[in-house]
Amino acid sequence: MESFQVSGRDIPGGESLKWRKAYEQEHPLRELFTRRLTELLENIVERSSVDVAMIESRTKSVASFTEKIGRKSGKYQNPLRDITDLSGIRIITYYLEDVARVGELIRSALTVDEFEAALNSAESSADRFGYASDHYIVRLGPDRSPLPEWNDFLEMRAEIQVRTVLQHAWSSVSHKVAYKREAEVPQRLRRRLSSLSALFELADDQFSQLRADTADLGNEYAHKVGEGDLGILLDGLSLEAYLRSPRVRDQLDAAVHGAGWEILGADAEKIKAQDTRDLLRIAADLGIETVSQLDEALAPDDVEWILGELRAEHERSSPALRATIEDLLARFLAIRLGRGDGVAERIYSQRVQRAMEAVRCRL
Repeated sequence: MESFQVSGRDIPGGESLKWRKAYEQEHPLRELFTRRLTELLENIVERSSVDVAMIESRTKSVASFTEKIGRKSGKYQNPLRDITDLSGIRIITYYLEDVARVGELIRSALTVDEFEAALNSAESSADRFGYASDHYIVRLGPDRSPLPEWNDFLEMRAEIQVRTVLQHAWSSVSHKVAYKREAEVPQRLRRRLSSLSALFELADDQFSQLRADTADLGNEYAHKVGEGDLGILLDGLSLEAYLRSPRVRDQLDAAVHGAGWEILGADAEKIKAQDTRDLLRIAADLGIETVSQLDEALAPDDVEWILGELRAEHERSSPALRATIEDLLARFLAIRLGRGDGVAERIYSQRVQRAMEAVRCRL
């Protein structure tokens, strides 16, 4: 009788061999299902306001499938339909409250098998060390089942795990030390692992609280700026509130466009973040500590004239004159207020420095 390997031992062919061959035939379609489902979830999350760290997926290999049905012999009447994690997707969020928000997105797009999800979660979490992620066993919902492009996947299910970055870190580390369940841990080590687990949970809570506090402080800054109270310390939040205020935004937009520059939009988020850090560094180097001091330095007429001169210098070598408002204001401050301790010179390239120096000499 033909046999095959499961966990290093020979298992008679029979039913297990039949299901292994069936899964080998289905595996390419199963991989396509995993990929299509992952793309669907990526699109849904991207359209939402939830910012996730990553979405990863895998299709269970033929070897893993064979090992599982051998290890749990007799449990599955039809392994191709009864095993729920042949397609596995993991969505990792930054914040604890976003785990539930992603769960809502999943429920809005797919049909969740509540019984299977609860059973799976209970089985995987029983006596487990640490804190577990949320599990969803899903299949296509009524919106997609009738569509021809999903027709081949009507009988397929997938397991989706949703967890925070810290939950993911805990899971990764706890797997490395080879303790998945409390009963496996030597008594003398349990207290330490329990303390570590509590620290991870506390950190998740604190990150969520930090985000809420940041939003509250941003709203407070926006209110103060709107009321004309600019005597607040200059930092990332107060700078954003200042630049978003209608008066400042309209004046600076007019000055920058009048100087012939095109302002990069929301598609330049990473560039904008770096330029904000550079602007704050240059402002601090030049002794600007409050929003009021920044406001006094940014006279719209001076901004338009100096950036217009800077444009003329750059036109000789840079046909596309596009930048973020933060970058242009940083260059303006470095030209208008002097060199300071040379932070601007360390930030900008030699070509940009030469253009800035040429304009500074004409002041």
